[in-house]
Amino acid sequence: MKDGNLHINILLGFLYMTNFNKKVLNPGSDINPFVAMAEAGVSPSEIKDFVISELSPYFENIEVVKDLSVEILSPEVINLYNVRLQDDEHLLNYVLGIYRNAKSKNKDSSFQICADSEQAINDGLSHYMSLFLMETPKSELGLHEYTQDMFKIIGSVIEACLKPFLFDLLRQQRICRNKNFNIIESPKLGVMVQELYDTIEKKELMAPNPWGIRLSQWRNIAQHHNTKIDRNSIVCSYGEGQNRNEVTLSRDKLGDLTQKIMSIFRSIKLARTIFFIDNLKEIKPLITDLNMREETRLLSFTTAVSTQGFKLNNLNLTDDSATAEIVDTQEASQQRLIHASQFLVPLWFDTKRKELVIDYLSNCGESIAKFSVAGSACENLTTEVIDIEQYINLVEFNVKCSGLIPSDT
Repeated sequence: MKDGNLHINILLGFLYMTNFNKKVLNPGSDINPFVAMAEAGVSPSEIKDFVISELSPYFENIEVVKDLSVEILSPEVINLYNVRLQDDEHLLNYVLGIYRNAKSKNKDSSFQICADSEQAINDGLSHYMSLFLMETPKSELGLHEYTQDMFKIIGSVIEACLKPFLFDLLRQQRICRNKNFNIIESPKLGVMVQELYDTIEKKELMAPNPWGIRLSQWRNIAQHHNTKIDRNSIVCSYGEGQNRNEVTLSRDKLGDLTQKIMSIFRSIKLARTIFFIDNLKEIKPLITDLNMREETRLLSFTTAVSTQGFKLNNLNLTDDSATAEIVDTQEASQQRLIHASQFLVPLWFDTKRKELVIDYLSNCGESIAKFSVAGSACENLTTEVIDIEQYINLVEFNVKCSGLIPSDT
C-alpha cells in the first residue's frame, strides 16, 4: 500500500463538500475525496483497505466492515474525519458506548428500538440531504443575511435531522438506566435534551462547548429569529421571563457554532450507524416498509463507484430507466471495461428502474462502451433466480473499441 498519509491528506482536503449532479457528480475530484485518491494513483484495493483500516477499530464485527466497506461504509470515513476535525471523536465513542451498554442489558429491546426508529431517522437524513443540495457559498453575504442563513441551517439540523436520533438515543439510555423505554411518540425536543443532559456524562453532546447552551435553546433562537445585529456582533437571546439570557457571537464564532452542531449530529449519527451495521443481521429483519429518499441511496452509489477508481460524471433518471455516465480515472483496459459493467446491478439496486445503462468513458472523455440490462435480470440475479452466467447472457455489450471486447461476449 502507498503511504497512508496520502490517503489522509487527500481526504482532509475534501471534507467541506460544495441540485445532485452539480454537487455530487460533475465536479469529480473537486469534492469527492475517493476520486481524488484514484487520480493520485491510489488503487481501488488500496482505497478499500484504507476504508477498512480506518473504520475497523470502531466495529466489533470486522467481517461486516470488509463486506460493506465499498457499498455502504465508504461515506462514513468522510463523516469520521469531519468528527475528528472538530476534536469530537470522544463523543462518537461515548455514544457508541451507550448503544453497546443498552445491548448488553437488553439486546432484544435495544435492537427493536433501532428498528422502530429507522423510518424517522431516514426522514431526518432526507432533510439533511436537502440542506446539502441547497447549500450555497456564504463568504459574500452581509452579516444580516449570513446570520439568517446560518441559523436556518442550525434550526433545521437540530429539529429535522438530529431530533429522531435523540429519541433513539434517549430510549437506549433509558435501557441503560433501567427506566421505562416503551415510549411510542417522541417527546418535545426540550424534554429530550433536558433528560439526556441530566443523565449523560458528556454534557457537551446536548450543550456544545464553549457556549454551554443547550441544543433546544439554539433551535429556539433559530425558529423564533431571536437575533439582532449590533455593529459587527450577533446578539442572540433565549429563555423566558427572568430566565432570559443573551449570548453574543462574531461572524466567525457563528460559523464555529454551526460546525460544532453539525459535528454533534455526525457523532451521534455515526455511532448509531456503526452499532446498526455491527448488528445488521439481527436488526434488519425487524424493519418493515422502510422508505428512503432516492438521492440518499444514490450518494452511496456515487461513493462506491469512486472507490473503484471511476468518476460518476452524470446520472439521468426517468420513470423507467437509469443511465450512469462513468469516467475511468485509469487507463482503459479489458479488465476495467468488465469492472465498469459490474455497476449495472448496484445501479438497479439503488434506483429500481426497468432498464439500466452504463456509459463507460475513458479518462480522456471518449465513450468506449455502453452496457445495458433489464432491471428484472438484476433482480433475478440478486434473488438467485438466475446465476451469473445466465445474467451475463442478458447484458447487452456495445463496445466501440474492438481491442477491449471481452472474448466471451
